[in-house]
Amino acid sequence: MKPIFTRLFILFLTLVIHQAATAQTKTVTTNPETWAALMASSGSTTCNGCTINIPAGYVLNLSSSGECDGCTFNGGTVNISHSFTFTNGGAATNFNNGSVVIGVPTTFYNIITSYDSMFVNSNLTIQNSLPELQYSTMDVAANVNVSTQGIEFLYSALGLSGTSSMTNGGSTMDFYYSTLYMSGSSSFGAAGGSINVNYSTLTLNDTASFNITNAFTVTSSTINLNDNSVFESSGSSITLQTNTTVTVGSGSLLSYANINSHGSLSVQSGSKVDLLNYNNTFRSTVTSYSGGTFSPNTYNCGGTYPNACKADYVYGCATISSSSVVACTTLAIAALNLAATPAGTNAINLTWSDPLYATAAHYLVQRSTDNGDWTTLATVAAGGYTAGDYQFEDPAALAGTDNYRIARVDENGATLYSAVSSVTIDGAAGVITLYPNPAPGHTFYIKAPNTEQLMVSIYTVTGQLLSRQSLQGQTQYHLLLPSQLLPGNAVIVQAISPTGKQAFPLLLQ
Repeated sequence: MKPIFTRLFILFLTLVIHQAATAQTKTVTTNPETWAALMASSGSTTCNGCTINIPAGYVLNLSSSGECDGCTFNGGTVNISHSFTFTNGGAATNFNNGSVVIGVPTTFYNIITSYDSMFVNSNLTIQNSLPELQYSTMDVAANVNVSTQGIEFLYSALGLSGTSSMTNGGSTMDFYYSTLYMSGSSSFGAAGGSINVNYSTLTLNDTASFNITNAFTVTSSTINLNDNSVFESSGSSITLQTNTTVTVGSGSLLSYANINSHGSLSVQSGSKVDLLNYNNTFRSTVTSYSGGTFSPNTYNCGGTYPNACKADYVYGCATISSSSVVACTTLAIAALNLAATPAGTNAINLTWSDPLYATAAHYLVQRSTDNGDWTTLATVAAGGYTAGDYQFEDPAALAGTDNYRIARVDENGATLYSAVSSVTIDGAAGVITLYPNPAPGHTFYIKAPNTEQLMVSIYTVTGQLLSRQSLQGQTQYHLLLPSQLLPGNAVIVQAISPTGKQAFPLLLQ
């Protein structure tokens, strides 16, 4: 009988251990709670296909060794502070409606986030081509690298700051209705797989760099290269289609942003590349593009221009469109502080201040819906307001994004322009909008699709929570940024409603 009893005991023990490692549902009840404590009743620190429920405001610390294959973490915060194994058994690791803090080097074989915030404070590796970020944010801290083999951002935001970097060495990387915000000397590099940008915004500031080696296709999107940022394409094709705008330069002569392309450029109908001044350049070793053939070294160089004519270079101010390359006159930027805010249905309120108002003869209020052709809406006489403060209401703004600027005409006939202020009206149902961006004077607005509860959190680009507030009862809210933020700083504004979550990189003007 003893051998039979022994075999039965071993079989029973095997079943218990197997059950401990297979799919279970666990709920965090202590704040904070460790993985070891959460799994203590299972007799194993390994969990396959498990569901972990974390109440809002609670933290689950992965602070010791453990293993999860295809686990789902719902709500709360998951803090990865110790080497932890997310194995590849075919199922993805899911993070839903919470936060993930990566404090040690971590590897995911597949990951899907939904309405989640990921703060990457240590190197992150994603080893296959299936990961997705849906309605989520990924903030990458300085000196941290994210390595992928393909990833999809859907209604999400990616922020790279300081010396952080993201590298893609595998299959396709897609941005759909998403935002990429880069600052400092951060870098984005894709040495494998094509990149598709659809209905999204890519913004590079400071000395950030975006480097690709494979095909780059942009559809109905906006790319802003500010300050001394660089877009580098080493031999791959660049295709701009369906009303895509690439703006090179931030409007200041201190900006040396540029595009270096060693492959073909296809600028399709409705799309364009704007070079804002003679320090902003487009360099291409391929002098043919979809609109025809041009000679790069004949635009805005030599003679009275500050740049010598170099082979393969186009100097600003110039616009490359689907039909031509057109040189333009560099616009001087006046010290006008312009803010555009909604003032009701199809109405936009413009306010501006001018410290040099004493030399002005009058101001021209101008609007553009494509950032190209400007229409003068009104002429405002100088001196009609105290201390150089002015205001004007546009009662017939167009649906979508409207761009505004103020032209100051001095008594001597000289014309100077304000920076552009943009505002979006009549947002689609269910979509939360933020404006203006950049935000002047620590103030901005959020427009919600309904009066239900809205949770608004403001984070630094490295993931530090600056403020959080709960709003309800209105469809438009006037919010303030923390006073310690200085002009030029950027934050991530996260807005969560019962119908979804959106994140916006916001620049303080």
